[in-house]
Amino acid sequence: TIQLMLQPQPATASSWALGHEIYLDTASTTIVGHGGGAFPRTGASFRVNTSTGNAIAIMMTGGTEMIDPYMNAWIYW
Repeated sequence: TIQLMLQPQPATASSWALGHEIYLDTASTTIVGHGGGAFPRTGASFRVNTSTGNAIAIMMTGGTEMIDPYMNAWIYW
């Protein structure tokens, strides 16, 4: 079931699974997650590396523009 949830869905340019955005999908690594929040006041976001089980979740005030640099650093680190 989890594998089915993480498969790219048609008509999404392989960028969305079932409810999760696909941020990185290579032969050995898939990172999925979702950003959310009550814009513009707060931001929340999470990412999960499905290969290793490592994850990050951040909640902060100020909107997602403050969260994105941290999330990108985690993904590409």
